[in-house]
Amino acid sequence: NYINYLEDSNKDESITLDINYLKENEKSVIDRIFKNIGRFDSNSEIINITNAIKEIDTYREECIDNYKKYGSISVKLSIAVGFMVVIILL
Repeated sequence: NYINYLEDSNKDESITLDINYLKENEKSVIDRIFKNIGRFDSNSEIINITNAIKEIDTYREECIDNYKKYGSISVKLSIAVGFMVVIILL
């Protein structure tokens, strides 16, 4: 039984251990989604998935805001470092 497997499995084991670019709170959302699928009736499943989508959307919006804030800085720094390397090599 899959539910018994989940209850008996190691609580520290994570489904997304190999995904290094996600933060721990983002990994926990993904783990919670996959661990809760099939445990409830269809209406509860829809509510759980809708709530997870809303939570993921908040993380997405946060990432978009950070990209708008810091994205241009990283491009400018990359160009500046490239110019410095060219000058040093000449």
